[in-house]
Amino acid sequence: MLRPPMERKRVIAAVVVGAALVGLAAFAVGRWGFSDGKAATPAEYQVTVVKARNRVDYALEQMAKSESLEELTTRLDEASSVAADAADELDGTGVPEGLEDANDRLVKALEGLSGELAGTAGTLRDPNFEDVLPQLRSLSFPTWVKTNAALKALKKLGIDVDQLQRYGEAESAVPG
Repeated sequence: MLRPPMERKRVIAAVVVGAALVGLAAFAVGRWGFSDGKAATPAEYQVTVVKARNRVDYALEQMAKSESLEELTTRLDEASSVAADAADELDGTGVPEGLEDANDRLVKALEGLSGELAGTAGTLRDPNFEDVLPQLRSLSFPTWVKTNAALKALKKLGIDVDQLQRYGEAESAVPG
């Protein structure tokens, strides 16, 4: 037997609302389950931040050791990926109370650095820039400065982490 149109609409609305509530509950349970419902201790968080910083710094160091344009663009892409992975890791980690804003700032800076590195690799691959490449002697990334500012802010809040290193012009000269 067919239900009247108004009753069908109510049944459909109830099913949609019920499905939405089940989805929301599953999301909340999953989020709580992955984080164990607790924030990291400052010591645990410090280890996570230091490891992320060290991976990014190492990738930048390797980039600076490039000996050809092809190697440089490949290492720029690799460094971009490392910075994005570090941002994702820090975004998904437990953060001690009071460090949430500083962590968000670092995540955003690393995401920006990742984008700048990838964009630079793309630009260097563009044939329109071939004439300019031999004249380049160094690369600069504004979000490198922002990342270091975020690391410095965390240090002031008690997280013992170094800033990213600057690799000198002689090391980071764009190969001819």
